[in-house]
Amino acid sequence: MNAVARRTNGFVRSGLLLVAFVLAFSGMTMPVSAAPGVDRSQQSSKTTNWLSDLKLIDSATGACRVTDAQLMIRGGGDQDWSHVTDRIVYDYADTNKIFQLATMNPDGSGKTCLTCAARSGAPAVNQHKFNPSWYPNGQGIVVQVEMKSHWLSWLKTQPITTELLQNGLWNDLYYVNADGTKWQKLTNTSGAVTDGVLAPVFSPDGTKLMWSRLVEEASNSAPFGKWRLMLGDFALNAGTASLTNVRDITPAGSNFIESHGFSPDSSSVLVTTDLMSKGTWEKHIWLLHLDTGDLQNVSPNNHWNEHAYFSPDGSKLAYMSSLPFLWSFMQTEVILAEPDGSNPVRLTHFNTAGYPESTSETSAATRIRWNADGTKMAVTQQMKKSYPARNMWILTFAGNCGVK
Repeated sequence: MNAVARRTNGFVRSGLLLVAFVLAFSGMTMPVSAAPGVDRSQQSSKTTNWLSDLKLIDSATGACRVTDAQLMIRGGGDQDWSHVTDRIVYDYADTNKIFQLATMNPDGSGKTCLTCAARSGAPAVNQHKFNPSWYPNGQGIVVQVEMKSHWLSWLKTQPITTELLQNGLWNDLYYVNADGTKWQKLTNTSGAVTDGVLAPVFSPDGTKLMWSRLVEEASNSAPFGKWRLMLGDFALNAGTASLTNVRDITPAGSNFIESHGFSPDSSSVLVTTDLMSKGTWEKHIWLLHLDTGDLQNVSPNNHWNEHAYFSPDGSKLAYMSSLPFLWSFMQTEVILAEPDGSNPVRLTHFNTAGYPESTSETSAATRIRWNADGTKMAVTQQMKKSYPARNMWILTFAGNCGVK
């Protein structure tokens, strides 16, 4: 998820989603019902034209037509999908309201909690674990872990505090084996100041690790706090992880910036930032070329855009956006586009009646991950009324949507 830090009367407030929820006015929502047999192709002729130069097709067709949507996990998400082992790693809230790290098969079988029992050298069971990402070979995971002690430790299970932590505040990065047996700390966050890490992700070749770092509290010039985009060299030597040559690659002019994913050849990265945004809630997705520093805006609209990820071969780009709606807090869908952002098509319909993934509660589609052959996609659905509750869905396409 995206993140922001603000100090007010000695407390830190964090998360674009959190702020959106707090500021959202109560509104009527259309009653919706699941319709597993819906034919999306019959509705694909509709377009939404909120901008004079951009038309959004309402439903994908051909190989990218969604033929099925299954609710896989209630109360969890922020998943990643290994293209080697086909296992899904995700976080979820346990009965004590602590977020744990778990893995499962795409059909929901083989659920294994990696952090529900105490292990030597591992973070404590009562420390939150968030936003995991697989190492490319599927044998390890990078994950955010709440610091053992910080100012809000005594409130860690309260929804607002949980969201602060989930959005990076007072977290460190750890590398852990896929079976949860060996943990290695990669960063050293300070609990004495506004500090933290968010959204770690490996390059496809496994040589780089990218994440966002919170460095300053919110201000008038940086209403979501000040963040930096970090890139380090990652290596494994006989099972021992190392993170070296850590550098700041933040584009000039960015205050808020969130890491998302690499291109398949590891040469460029997708980020969300406030560069050239005309309003507080307008956020754009940019493609940053690592060798030259060149930038390309792949979401040229005046909406809230985030959580971008390339398909396995880079032939498609998927991201979260409020584009289908004139404007509504906590109401977004997954958009599918060409790699340069052209030809956007609405992929999900969480907020529209008559689709398998439709729900009566307004929601925001957030983190997106593809399977290896581009035939399925895992999506986190962040709920509005019951915030911070969320769910994880798996969409099935008519063909190889994400691989040509």
